[in-house]
Amino acid sequence: SFTLTDVNANGQQVPVTLKFYNGSTAPGSPPSGQISIQLSANDTQDTASQAIITALQAAITAGGFDAANYTLSYLGGGRIEVGGGISAKIVVDPSGKGALTGTPLILWGDGQPSALVGNSNAGGAGAYDFWFNAEPTVYVDKTATGTGATGAASAPFNSIQAALNALQTPTLLASMDPAVRAAISNGEQVKVRVEGNANASLGIALNQTGAAKILNGQTFKVTAGSFSGTFEFTNNLTFTPGQVLPDGNYAVLLPASATASAISSSIQGSLKATGLISADGGGATVSDGGSDANYTYVKIYQGQFPLNVLTQTTPFNARLTGVTVPSLFNNAPYLVGSDQFGNLLPDNSPGNSMLELPKNVVLMVDAGAVFKLYKANIAAGSSVVNIDKSQSALQVLGVPGEQVTFTSYLDDDPSLGTPQIHPGLKQAAGDWGGLVFNADSDLETLGIFLNNVSEAKLNYGGGQVVVNGVQQAFTPIYLDTARPAIANNLIINSAGAAISANPNAFESTRFGSDLTITVTSIPVDGNLFTVGGTTFEFDSNGVVSQGHVAIPLAGLTSFAKTATAIEAAINNSLFADLVDKAQAIGAVVTLPQNLGFGGVTSPLAFATDSFAVDYQRFGPDIHGNMLSQSLGQSLSAAAGSAIASGTKFVINNTGFELFKTGTPTPGYTTINITSAMTASQVAQAIANAINAANIGVAAQWGAGQTTVQLAGAFNLQM
Repeated sequence: SFTLTDVNANGQQVPVTLKFYNGSTAPGSPPSGQISIQLSANDTQDTASQAIITALQAAITAGGFDAANYTLSYLGGGRIEVGGGISAKIVVDPSGKGALTGTPLILWGDGQPSALVGNSNAGGAGAYDFWFNAEPTVYVDKTATGTGATGAASAPFNSIQAALNALQTPTLLASMDPAVRAAISNGEQVKVRVEGNANASLGIALNQTGAAKILNGQTFKVTAGSFSGTFEFTNNLTFTPGQVLPDGNYAVLLPASATASAISSSIQGSLKATGLISADGGGATVSDGGSDANYTYVKIYQGQFPLNVLTQTTPFNARLTGVTVPSLFNNAPYLVGSDQFGNLLPDNSPGNSMLELPKNVVLMVDAGAVFKLYKANIAAGSSVVNIDKSQSALQVLGVPGEQVTFTSYLDDDPSLGTPQIHPGLKQAAGDWGGLVFNADSDLETLGIFLNNVSEAKLNYGGGQVVVNGVQQAFTPIYLDTARPAIANNLIINSAGAAISANPNAFESTRFGSDLTITVTSIPVDGNLFTVGGTTFEFDSNGVVSQGHVAIPLAGLTSFAKTATAIEAAINNSLFADLVDKAQAIGAVVTLPQNLGFGGVTSPLAFATDSFAVDYQRFGPDIHGNMLSQSLGQSLSAAAGSAIASGTKFVINNTGFELFKTGTPTPGYTTINITSAMTASQVAQAIANAINAANIGVAAQWGAGQTTVQLAGAFNLQM
């Protein structure tokens, strides 16, 4: 058991005990202050987690606690986010050591006194550094129409290229958020937020005959967010849509002579009657997907979390004679690079064959987003001499169970969206380059490290890419004098190493003794200032005093442009041979060390030691990544009719059992199959089970394939 304690509406501390029952039956009337959690031998990590969430909801109600304080969402891999106000407390182990004998729970971050726990280390322990973005935001959603797009959350752009083009085009910028316009004008950072999206289209054949006919007893399974449920068609019309049937499945009513349209309506009603659409469940949207000449569609959309639909025995998107089978999954990937015919893809930088972030643009990638690349990089910072793209940054912000995916343009995995057209080509290691962090990306001089790649899957990278007319080899994560955070990523099927860095990327820097110069008005000819014994002179006619460093006044029409000119002059003279350099943001120039400032006859103000306490950065912050260069081993599946119920295999000491009838073996993860399933359907079920088990192994399956490729560090026993 474990205990949730909180304050009720009367201000009283109330404990509620949640007690597990597995192998015995929970009492019909539990004692006051107790909530029962009934489990069975067939429960998986996911279903047990759902049962715990349901019990926590009941505990909050029973205790009279403020439900608005609680989150109660399933993060995948057996992790539950509870939330709760400052008075809420969960005790799993009264001794405080983290796990109570007989209770299969560990409190994440248990024993940490701070509400903000650094989770890049195992168990939520250890220090971690967070930099929160507060810049104006421009939104991008690949599923948006793009009509009337302004970059607002309600009117997002539908490609990254369109967003970047608007930021650099005055006539388009004029219709955007005033805060965005002000940041661009002042030389400050702007955030471009790329939203993840996932949707599926369940195609119901208009001609309900033969193999395309949906029948009583057929099932399909939908998983989204914390919701996972199997739906079953039933001709017993005494049930209500979405009602739980005796076998535990959700009811989908099927009239005897149902048309495709009637079946579509029935499916929608059942899906909407479950936790699939609730905010703390699947968070999905279910809608009528319309019809074409062959199918009527039900559409399921999830804006952030992964969405998975297993058709099981239901003939959704059935193969019809002379008809191209519609894709079940319609995730909308972001496409970067060029196709095999040289056509530029829609999410490149404007006029570019890759995605290079402009100066002061932070690309923030939400959990669940999918990127497909071909012969291209995504780069922060300047890749080409004399083209300033400094202070740009890349933040890949996946979360457990909701990874960001970077893969090949040729990858036809149906969960990644409708496959692209690439006749004769198949995905391979090195199809794209990498995520490139160049020396002048980020705000390192200020002690701010925005660059981040967390909880991402990078597949088929590490190839050669032409940059500035020269073909160069890259790794999936490529550091050129940059120190990003790189945590909990899966990097597989690379052409070479997974991560590379030059020696300067491992520099150790102490921040705390620095100098800032602020432009307060536009200087005039002859204005002077001195830094570190070097005198800089603003100049309008090409004539400066001997020994002075000239800063041309031409084009310095704003404080931000003046600060940028000061930055360039100082870096070219004082810091030319150093890793850390002066950095201009808006009207402020920050120097990495306090060299002394004086001789002011110009409209500049200075300050020193802007850090309250010293802070050190020891190279890139790298934790918990899984690296693999090859596809590893594979499992070949047979048709369901050829597999005996109870067939087992073990990966990393986790047992899996292919199950049809009888009693499942305790301790094994059950993979439900039927004799009617094809070898490809069996392979898909195996891949889904391995990935859901969260055992450090990635299982890859593609549409029509009968093999499951395994990647990662694993031990396979058959």
